[in-house]
Amino acid sequence: MFPNCKRSFGFNPGKKIGLLAIVPFLILMVWFGLKTLQIQSPYQSFADGHIALQLSKGWMEGRPLLYDTYYGYHDKIHNYFFILLLGPVTWLTGIYGLFGAYVLLTGLLFYRICLTIAGWRDRRTIWITLILFGLGPLAYFVFIDVFGWHPEQYYFPLMGFSALFIAKKKWIPAGIFLFLTATIKESAPILICGLLLFVSITASLLDNPNISLRQLLLSKRNIFLVTVSVFIFLAGMALLSYKSAGPSRVMTALQVLTEVQPVELINYLLKFMLALVLFYAILILPFIPILKKLEGGHWLSFFLAFYLSVLGIAFFIEGLIYFPDFDGGLPYPTRAGSILAFFFSCYLYLAIRTAAFREPVSLSYPMWGAIFQLTFSAFLVFHSWPIIETRKDLGKILYRVLSFSGSDNPTDADRRLLKKIASKLPRGAEVVAPEQYLSIFHKSYGARPERQEWLLGQPAVYVCGHQPDQSSTADCEVPETNYILLKGNHIHIWINELWESRLTNLPE
Repeated sequence: MFPNCKRSFGFNPGKKIGLLAIVPFLILMVWFGLKTLQIQSPYQSFADGHIALQLSKGWMEGRPLLYDTYYGYHDKIHNYFFILLLGPVTWLTGIYGLFGAYVLLTGLLFYRICLTIAGWRDRRTIWITLILFGLGPLAYFVFIDVFGWHPEQYYFPLMGFSALFIAKKKWIPAGIFLFLTATIKESAPILICGLLLFVSITASLLDNPNISLRQLLLSKRNIFLVTVSVFIFLAGMALLSYKSAGPSRVMTALQVLTEVQPVELINYLLKFMLALVLFYAILILPFIPILKKLEGGHWLSFFLAFYLSVLGIAFFIEGLIYFPDFDGGLPYPTRAGSILAFFFSCYLYLAIRTAAFREPVSLSYPMWGAIFQLTFSAFLVFHSWPIIETRKDLGKILYRVLSFSGSDNPTDADRRLLKKIASKLPRGAEVVAPEQYLSIFHKSYGARPERQEWLLGQPAVYVCGHQPDQSSTADCEVPETNYILLKGNHIHIWINELWESRLTNLPE
């Protein structure tokens, strides 16, 4: 499938190590499988994943643009425009299309990189570095995203494509991917500005290694890039303020500072700065072999440190809304992933631009980077341990294999019943169910019993928790009319009489 890649790797043209060329694609396939297993788990909740799914496909099913059943009009909170382009995918595949699109885009990115570095002398070292950098432990924790999924996940492949095409001076595709990146979220101009400034400074160093620091940093090109980026960012924030009836999310976050205890704030800041230092110490390592051979390369390392602090300030403000919960700040998967996307795209550009005159580089720094990722990722990215937490899911799979059965474990009769109901629901149907059952209805529009105010119509199904020795349902209130009761082992299912004939005719 990848003949050019296979032929290109090795210490010399005659030595082939084709398995190395397909490692990224194997990793992405494993990730997709683990993510699918995670989403199907009844032991975790994935509210943000359900929100992303609803935002992506709601417009295709006649619902308001960027509307979800958790927050209502989500465009008052974030400028999530790119997610709309995934509507046709998620309309067909449900929630699996969200991370399937990521896997496809990232796989295509690595394939294009593979073709780009085919003739390099240090192609094997760079390829391994890119794998450890972009698909290492840190990237895995971001991808597995304990909250389900976020549109910001697409920063990684889209910024990677942007850097790749800029480095190859293919301006039209570069412009397209930069535009797509800008539509992911209102904070995208900050990341794009950082990448383009890195590109500008690197190009200036390569053209004139003896350039002064003032000329390097304060060039007309850099001033123009910062001005345009600030203007676009402020325009996006102004759009959010215009659409929001109350104070913006940023103002709400900043108001937290007026209410916090000094000790709490100091503790939070210390952890935040420690996390920034660790991010830099880990993510700068792959750059070192190239920067050591590049005259003026130390200015690039200083720039990366400076711009990480810029991102840190932006993410500090963004994360204040969750204060004092540090895990909702910098370690939140979207923010950790944004930092990774920025550093990876900068490295990719630097590696391509310096390939023509660069001597073969050492693999020791990237390897140490991977070791440090493995050591500190649990602190740097808020996560769960999906392999451990879904051990019951793995047990169900083992049960199916050993019993040659295609069905679930008999103890999951309630979930089997709900899956049959979900498969018969009409498109656009709304469902009210406890959090642990909402993933079953990922192709519908689910809401938790305590958050029904954003439903647009009368739900087709209510799922209520029920204990066999109790006569009442504790989880939700169901209208007395228009619903018919269907009893499970530990749940009561109330079906709208409009769909009763369709939903109760279920196979055994």
